[in-house]
Amino acid sequence: MDFRSGQFKLSRRAAMALGAASLFVGATPAFAQATAPADPSAPVAPPAPAAAPTAGEGAELTPVDVPARPVAMMAGKSSWDDGFATVHAAFKSIRDALAKAGVAERGHALAVYTQTDDNGFSYQAMIPLAAAPAAGAAAPGDGISWGQSPAGKALVFPHRDSYENIDGTYEAITAYLDEKNLEARDLFAEKYVADVADSSDGKLQVDIYVFLK
Repeated sequence: MDFRSGQFKLSRRAAMALGAASLFVGATPAFAQATAPADPSAPVAPPAPAAAPTAGEGAELTPVDVPARPVAMMAGKSSWDDGFATVHAAFKSIRDALAKAGVAERGHALAVYTQTDDNGFSYQAMIPLAAAPAAGAAAPGDGISWGQSPAGKALVFPHRDSYENIDGTYEAITAYLDEKNLEARDLFAEKYVADVADSSDGKLQVDIYVFLK
C-alpha cells in the first residue's frame, strides 16, 4: 500500500493517482497555509505554534522521527460516510474504559488507518497513556487492548478545518509526495489536536502523520 503507486487507496478523501498534482498547479497546498506543529516528534503531546512552510512551489517539510508511545487501542472497520462518528465512538469507549479501570491517559487521540478501499477503511483508535501498563496487566476488555502508537520517520501535515473538508488536505498530501518523489509506508495517522463533536465544525485541528519508507 503506497500513496505514490496508487495501491494505498484513500477513496474519496484523497487523490487516487499521481495526476492529483495537476489539481494544485498554481495553488497553495492546504498544509502550507496552516500552522505546523513545533514538536511533531511527540505525536501524543500538545504542539506549540510554529512558522508554517513557505507557501508556493518549493515549500519543504522536514521529516521527523516519531517515537512509539504506550496506548489503549480498539480496532474496527467503517464506511467512509460513518467514519468520523465511528472513530469518535471508539475514542469514547476507550476513554470510558480507562476511567473505569483507573488508568490515566495523556495526550491526544489518534486514529491509525491500516487498510482502505472504495467502500471504507480499517482503523485502530488509540488513546495515549500516562505510563505503560505493568507487565501482565489485563486490558480493560470490550475489544480494548494495550499497544503502541506508530513509530518511524514521518511528515506532519496540519489540517485546520472541518472533517468534511479534509479531502483537500489529503489531495495536497498526495501532490506533495509526488512532487518530492517520496514514498509512504502502508499506514498514516490522524492526531486530534483540537477535537470537535461534529464533522462540520470548522474548529477541528488534526495533524496527519504520513510515515515514510
